[in-house]
Amino acid sequence: MHRGSTALKSLPHVGRASELTLLGDWLADVGSGQGGVQIIAGQSGIGKTRMAKALGERAEREHWSVTIGRVYSVESGVPYAVWSDALMNLLRGLDAGARNVLTRGGDWLGTICPPFAKEASIQPQDDSRDGKARLLWNCAQFLTRLAEKQPVLIILENLHVADPASLELLHFVARQVGRARVAILCTYNETELDRNPALRDMEQSLLALGGARLMRLDPLTQEDIEQLVCEAFSVNHSSARQLARRLYSWTRGHPFFVEETLKSLVESGRLYERGGSWLGWEVEELGVPRSVRSAVSKRLEQLGADARAVAGVAAVIGARLRFRLLRDVCELPDDAVLAAIDELCRSGILVESTRAEEGDYDFAHAIIQDVIYDSLGVARTRMLHTKVARALEASFGAEALAHADVLAFHFAKADPESAGGKTALYLAAAGRDALARHADRAAADYLNAALERNSPNLDAESLIDDLAQARQRLGEYEAALGLWQRSRTDAESRGDHARSARIARKMGLACFWSGRFEEALAHFDAGLLAATRAGEDAERAQIQLNRATFWQTIGKPREAESDLSAALETAQRLGETALLARAHRALLFLRAFVGPPEASRAHGERALALAEEIGDRNVMWSAHWGLATLAGLTGDGDAAMRHVKQCEQLADDLGSPLLRLYSDEIAMQYAFASGNWDEGIALSERTIATARAANQRL
Repeated sequence: MHRGSTALKSLPHVGRASELTLLGDWLADVGSGQGGVQIIAGQSGIGKTRMAKALGERAEREHWSVTIGRVYSVESGVPYAVWSDALMNLLRGLDAGARNVLTRGGDWLGTICPPFAKEASIQPQDDSRDGKARLLWNCAQFLTRLAEKQPVLIILENLHVADPASLELLHFVARQVGRARVAILCTYNETELDRNPALRDMEQSLLALGGARLMRLDPLTQEDIEQLVCEAFSVNHSSARQLARRLYSWTRGHPFFVEETLKSLVESGRLYERGGSWLGWEVEELGVPRSVRSAVSKRLEQLGADARAVAGVAAVIGARLRFRLLRDVCELPDDAVLAAIDELCRSGILVESTRAEEGDYDFAHAIIQDVIYDSLGVARTRMLHTKVARALEASFGAEALAHADVLAFHFAKADPESAGGKTALYLAAAGRDALARHADRAAADYLNAALERNSPNLDAESLIDDLAQARQRLGEYEAALGLWQRSRTDAESRGDHARSARIARKMGLACFWSGRFEEALAHFDAGLLAATRAGEDAERAQIQLNRATFWQTIGKPREAESDLSAALETAQRLGETALLARAHRALLFLRAFVGPPEASRAHGERALALAEEIGDRNVMWSAHWGLATLAGLTGDGDAAMRHVKQCEQLADDLGSPLLRLYSDEIAMQYAFASGNWDEGIALSERTIATARAANQRL
């Protein structure tokens, strides 16, 4: 008789009463409009997921909208992965009309949730800082609006392998939902915290600012294990308690170790049920695995050949598992794959994703996936990544580049000879996509990896420029300048003066932003010389506009005026409206600084008219902002507020919290100047909070 045929039921939830009470109280606070973040930290397998599940079930009973997002170690570089996983469930629960209203048109949806990109309107690329801030702001506002109808619980699991972009979004959203019914429950493996500095910094910042609570889970006590064993097997005698004490001694109260050991004892038949009673408590040698890897390996040994094969493929695929992809990579008949999946689900290796589309599966625990993945060996892992990459590429078809990050991951781990030049191709595409989405750390990693492939099929110059831009956005000015210099040397060696001029201007801006003024001036001067040699008058004028800002910053208005006059003359001669608008805008600010005010106003009105002519709302906003400042300096309060109102409207139209901050700055000054102290203080407090959330210290 096979005594191990009886399966062990789900283990009772013991030893966490106080933690569950605290989580329940927190949920109640959020339900009353005190939104925020609760972090659960602990060792891998300590029970974080189970605690999150228990809270999610309670929230559902209380009619909350609950969604779960998970990130896996093999997807740790995919930007916004955990948010995409969580938001997809929320978005799918809305009809197209509701989505459009709640997302204000959804032009940001495709960035975080690519499947909704087709619903998004195509917008031109914005300034990097402002575009990123708008992305964060829109996501936070969507959640706030969604929670007005029904409180929302978002569970984000495994943040120890989350990408920097996801953590940055979490930090921003946490600061914005303080008065909304939005609860964000996060879990991470605390032993991995030092390997993810972005997570550590995010947590420390939120805790210091009161934007999050932290709960650390400890192992269960011996009394907890005894209670668990007695309740799980419906027993209450000394033999069972003695086994529980030995179990505690072996596992040190680690819940996942305990559960896996008990399952192993049952599946091996050493603990068995007969006549309604459990027997086998007298076993002296438990054979308990010393680590979770050996525990999982013992369970995997009980699987059939097809189930093991499917488990290996699933571990390589990671994330949500599609039946069709599993079938294609395994090269097994449909019935065999379905039978293998059923076996894996019965064994607790996989679980069916009830909240995702039909046919999706997940690993019951990310650790299980990692153990299986590591057990495959180098050769088999490469072979499976090759198959997965090809199958995914075929399924994506003409839209393969839209999924470049996933394809880049698999091709990078595939057999090099089989991957060919596709690895570099998808790495480069993933990097550029991440750059456009302001996931700058991921962009730098992807682009650097693409460059290291040294593929002849890629434009190395373009890759270097994109990587330099990513480094510059990250504040890594030395690295950015090194890359710019590499491109500049190459351009100069080929006599490409036009390219040399553009690169010199970018190097000048990098030095200017990092406070290296002498070097900035040298680069601007070199850029002007190269632009002159190339006959690139428009580029020369742009450099002069940038250098004028530099002159004005260091207190040299005459030099600034000289550059601006030359740039204005060039713009007029070329008839380039956009360049002409920027020149008049720069002269508006210079004349506001040195006078006369009539000239400043004339330049501002001209810049505004040109910007309106071509629909450049960024220049329109800055012209109104400059005119508002000028009106304030000259005592024309009515004009100042008219321009401020225009600034506010444009900032809202652009969805820019940064431009709204600068608009509020002028409004504050006007309130104080006009004696409206209460209004000014209230606006100041709101603006300071928004500025902190957007990390705008100035």
